[in-house]
Amino acid sequence: MNASNDQAVLPEEIQLLADRLEVAYTDHLTTVAVDEVVRESYEPMTDARIKSFVPVLVENASRNRLRRLADPGREDPGRAEPAPPEPAPPEPAPPEPSLGWFHRLSNSLRAVLRAK
Repeated sequence: MNASNDQAVLPEEIQLLADRLEVAYTDHLTTVAVDEVVRESYEPMTDARIKSFVPVLVENASRNRLRRLADPGREDPGRAEPAPPEPAPPEPAPPEPSLGWFHRLSNSLRAVLRAK
């Protein structure tokens, strides 16, 4: 970031956001680092046509970057670890085929063979 951006005055909502984030990350990052992240997140949105969403977008972008800076070892610090998928229920055992017809056939064949 260049020196002219460092001196630029942030809108009140963005400055309040920066102050809140400085307090939230005081144990992990310097206030200068937090302020720089907020300014860098705000800079691309200065020309936004709809200004009402800018503070929310800046906050989300800033928090994501600050989490990564505060805990660089985490893969996706903004999200909780997903719960492992539940195991699929066991497949129901296929029904035993009815062998009644087979037994009747074999009994009939035995009867025919005995008769001969």
